Amino acid sequence: SSIYLTLGAMTEDRVGGTLPGRTVPDGTSYVQGQETQRLDAGLVAQTPVSDAAELNLRASAMRQDHLHRYEDVIEDDRHISLFGEASIASSSGATAWVGGIAFQQDGFRSDTFTAFDYTYDVPGIFAQIEQEASLDLILAASARVDLHSEFGTQFSPRLSALYRPGNWTIRGSFGGGFFAPTPFVDEIEAAGLSRLEPLGDLEAETARTASLDVGYSDGPWEANVTLFGANIENATRLTEIAPDRVALVNIEGMTRVRGSELLLRFKQNGFTVTGSYVFVDSSE
Repeated sequence: SSIYLTLGAMTEDRVGGTLPGRTVPDGTSYVQGQETQRLDAGLVAQTPVSDAAELNLRASAMRQDHLHRYEDVIEDDRHISLFGEASIASSSGATAWVGGIAFQQDGFRSDTFTAFDYTYDVPGIFAQIEQEASLDLILAASARVDLHSEFGTQFSPRLSALYRPGNWTIRGSFGGGFFAPTPFVDEIEAAGLSRLEPLGDLEAETARTASLDVGYSDGPWEANVTLFGANIENATRLTEIAPDRVALVNIEGMTRVRGSELLLRFKQNGFTVTGSYVFVDSSE
């Protein structure tokens, strides 16, 4: 048996906005600042329950308090996240499996804009099985069901394969998942909640994803090519509804993302040179 416990604390004070002597387009200055206090804890525990099975426990908790300043607007808020998971893993010959239950809670409270307060409770159940089909080929299938308190039952399946002939490594996967919308898109993180309309009847974003990864290594050389794609339904974005007012809405139709990544690395006598290139194309 083993138990691993972590505790953390952090405080940070940031000051940004326009530089001295600089202005925004309307000729005024803009001050942006953020004070942050964060506390977190984590737990990982393992214990055997039989000769072939092991019980795994994971848990974490986090609280993060923010005091934002967006010029004349002060936003005082806090984020809370709780997570717990219990699973049993076992193997027999060429087959390995794991199954378990989980619970996650994400919450937000704003003393300034209470209309954006939310608490998401998400219990779930999951399972995965791996089969070593040959010395070079491993197949895996997994599924997860989440019972989201706001967006209902969500099913997330995945199929994957790993093939390792000689110096080659080839991975492929196909699956699906979901994301629960929150107010914190990039533009709101930068400008605050004061111009955002309260969230309406948004739907959860759902996605189907696929990837193919091909790697080769020989002596000091490593090369890797990754192809990936995603089809996203109900993706969210900000839309302007009036001067200085925006709303978060679901995009109609399908959002598609396609991309590739190339990585080349040379390692010799403690010296490493790495080159990479990423291409992404998306449409909505």
